[in-house]
Amino acid sequence: MYKDLNKQQRALHDLMSDISEEAWCAGWMEGLEYALWHIVLHGPAKYGWDLIGEQTIQQLQHLSQLADGWIVFDDVKQE
Repeated sequence: MYKDLNKQQRALHDLMSDISEEAWCAGWMEGLEYALWHIVLHGPAKYGWDLIGEQTIQQLQHLSQLADGWIVFDDVKQE
């Protein structure tokens, strides 16, 4: 649950959700976590209506390091 995330994990979640909203007008587009991870590993790419650039990739990397992980949608809890 979102409330179970620590401050750094919430910051990463919020950035990922903001990217989803910008690119798809959806709070958490299906597969978001996998698409963004691919972009983090392989460099800037188009995602939805948006281009995920180097600055956003650096933010994702930094927040992932602070969070000591990556945010993944829980299919069971639907969150």
